[in-house]
Amino acid sequence: MPPAKQALQDINREMEYLNKTLEKRRKEIQDLNKEISQARIHLREFIIRYFSDLIIQVSGTSLETFNDFIKREIGDKGINIETKVQNEFERQTQGISNEIAKIGTTFNADMSSFEKHAGTFGRIGIKLLEQSKFINATNIKLARDGIVAVGKFVGIDLALKFKPWGAVNLAGSINKGLPLIGLAFEAWDSYNKYRKQQEFEKAKEEMKSNFDRQKQEILDLINDETRFKQTCFPSVFELEKCIQECEESVKKTQECAQGLEKWIQTGEDFIKGEDFIEVEPERGMN
Repeated sequence: MPPAKQALQDINREMEYLNKTLEKRRKEIQDLNKEISQARIHLREFIIRYFSDLIIQVSGTSLETFNDFIKREIGDKGINIETKVQNEFERQTQGISNEIAKIGTTFNADMSSFEKHAGTFGRIGIKLLEQSKFINATNIKLARDGIVAVGKFVGIDLALKFKPWGAVNLAGSINKGLPLIGLAFEAWDSYNKYRKQQEFEKAKEEMKSNFDRQKQEILDLINDETRFKQTCFPSVFELEKCIQECEESVKKTQECAQGLEKWIQTGEDFIKGEDFIEVEPERGMN
């Protein structure tokens, strides 16, 4: 009986410790979600401001300044726009990614500590953990392996669907000495000033429309919380999953421990003679 009582004490102590640490990790993730909400607000403001500014700038260009605007703000195949947007996303999210990595590292340390202690529980304690399916040959290792990717910030792939800038071959057009607009024209100078201006205004309107569509696509990403987290913080889902699985295992283990405690109590009551059956006296006896 003493080994069983020792196993019960060991299990209860470790489950209480794990519950407290898991609560801390859960609270840290809740705080992270608040930071993610703030990052989305800042990114939303940046995207609206940035693309609105681009629209204002292109609206104010002339035939003489349009190409300078293209080189300065758009770049070859839109590289300047993509770089500015990418940089702002990483500026707003890298700190959060680092925090996720810290939580993952701490979680791994918690699980490693538990695994070491579990090995000292003795046959009854280990059997109880196996019965509750808290430990088996792989699940603790899988939990730790699932968090490994959390500790590495590898940048964000926005994977934007709408990229209208690929058709702008900036370097080629500069080398040919032709304006970026009207590339299909064989002889720009053969058109009169009115036609030039009409084509120019059309090109500007199309570019403003492109800016609006690009802005809306990025805003759609930011406004969709799940998609935003999958894009910028994919590892947080794995971390939350591991924590939830451990919480469920702790609960199952505590239920199994309650069964062991009742079994121990029943045995102790029997040994002490406290478990007896009252026998009704025979009739006629005083």
